[in-house]
Amino acid sequence: MKLEGNEQGIDALKALHKKNPGFVRALLDDVKSTTDNTTYFRDEQGNRYSLSLDPHSGALVLDTAPALSTRPPPPVE
Repeated sequence: MKLEGNEQGIDALKALHKKNPGFVRALLDDVKSTTDNTTYFRDEQGNRYSLSLDPHSGALVLDTAPALSTRPPPPVE
C-alpha cells in the first residue's frame, strides 16, 4: 500500500507502527471496513489525523482532521 498526503501524519503513523504494530493493523482493518473508507487517529502530541483508503488505487491518504468539538472544556471548580 502506498502512503500519500500529510507528511506529519505519515511520520505519526510510522511512529505508531514502530511503537505498536497491532494498533496500525487495527487502523487498516477499520479503514477497510467502514462505509466511507475513513478512520481517525491521534499522535502522541494529540494531533488528529484522518486515514482514508482510495478504493481505485489502493493508496492510503493521510490528512489532518478537524477537532471533535470547538467548545472549551468545562471550568474546574
